[in-house]
Amino acid sequence: MREDKKRSQKSLPFEQKSKMGVLFYMKNTVNINDINYTLSELEKHLWLLLLNGTLRPKDDFHVAAFGSIDTDGLPDLRTVVVRKALPTEKQIWLHTDIRAAKIEQIKNNPSVSWLFYDNKKRIQIRLKATATIHANDEISEKQWSKTPTKSRRSYITLAAPGSPNDEPTSGLNPTFEARDPTPEESEIGQPNFAVVITQIEALEWLFLHHSGHRRAIFRYNTEGVVLSSSWLIP
Repeated sequence: MREDKKRSQKSLPFEQKSKMGVLFYMKNTVNINDINYTLSELEKHLWLLLLNGTLRPKDDFHVAAFGSIDTDGLPDLRTVVVRKALPTEKQIWLHTDIRAAKIEQIKNNPSVSWLFYDNKKRIQIRLKATATIHANDEISEKQWSKTPTKSRRSYITLAAPGSPNDEPTSGLNPTFEARDPTPEESEIGQPNFAVVITQIEALEWLFLHHSGHRRAIFRYNTEGVVLSSSWLIP
């Protein structure tokens, strides 16, 4: 019996020991929480994680770093709330002020990037994309109608985001520092509201694990169809 057990253990070339137990890596798959994923299954799983992030405010993927290119040709990063993830279309949406610097940056160069990191799952996702801006159109109006009154405060500042000021300030009318605007009052922010839709061209995934990291990349066409996928050396 012992010899059979030893023989069966030796027949598992992808077995790796860890403090959390034994991880079994079948050929051409990756193991996450005791589930083996092929590249195709992994890609679907990652988009599900991105979708869940938009639905759960406490999820680590609810916010992400969004990068654009500034007027000097340098990367410009900021943290934003991820408003929508469309797994079929391969799109990620965000809301912003039309007066924000990122809008002019996108107009000059629509190439953008995203960085997501889940500290509990030890998963990083990097995205490369092309961005389009929607303001005062059907898409932005529909998203504005779904935006809570409290959140609309971000779009009723007296000056554009990033404007210099002599002292620390919210930029809001003092009236709205003490209370949220009414639905009617919040409508003054609608002309400043914009939706940025990013069409994902590449998704790169990294899974951190003390027994050995795992990494993969997926590339898409403009219709969201996977053009290619590959495991990568971490």
